[in-house]
Amino acid sequence: MSSQLRVFGDPERLAEEVTSKVKESLENKVSSAIEASRKIIEKAYSEADRIVREEVTRALRLAREQLESYAAKRDVELRKRLASIKAEAVESVVNEALAKLKSRVGEEAYARFIERRLEEAVKTVAATAKSIVIVPVEGDAQIVRSAARRIAKPRGVSVSVSEEAARGLGGFIVRTDTGLSLDYRLEVLLSTVIEEARYRVASLLFKE
Repeated sequence: MSSQLRVFGDPERLAEEVTSKVKESLENKVSSAIEASRKIIEKAYSEADRIVREEVTRALRLAREQLESYAAKRDVELRKRLASIKAEAVESVVNEALAKLKSRVGEEAYARFIERRLEEAVKTVAATAKSIVIVPVEGDAQIVRSAARRIAKPRGVSVSVSEEAARGLGGFIVRTDTGLSLDYRLEVLLSTVIEEARYRVASLLFKE
């Protein structure tokens, strides 16, 4: 016995209703799929945008740090260079003043000063030495040799003037056979005065 499907009502209308429902269902599914895709794309875009922003921020921070480091380095270099220029200027003025010391005090007065200092130095080291060598500063070699001939020599102690010359503004260095060395160069003898002079010269040259 075969069964038959009975359709009540207008078949065409029923077909349209079924078709409409199927179409509506498909449209809803397509719409949902599109919305889901949009959210996925937006999320992916948002994530990509975040990553890009982070990378840009990191790159900018790194560039800023490098720039600040370079600027700081250049600032330090400039400060060092400026300090060096100032120091050179101060030394030039002070050294020129010291170089004129002999002419200001007079040759004879300067020679007596060297002689007194030499006698003082020899007496200081004579107690523990058998041999004393006097090393004159190059510009004062003749004055020191003359002074060495005039000063009293300790008994049993050899005193001689070296052919070698020391570098300096003036004066001499005394060395003994025991390894003792006394520095009587002008820049050492007048160190306190020279430091004060440097300060005063710097204040005059580089007033803020």
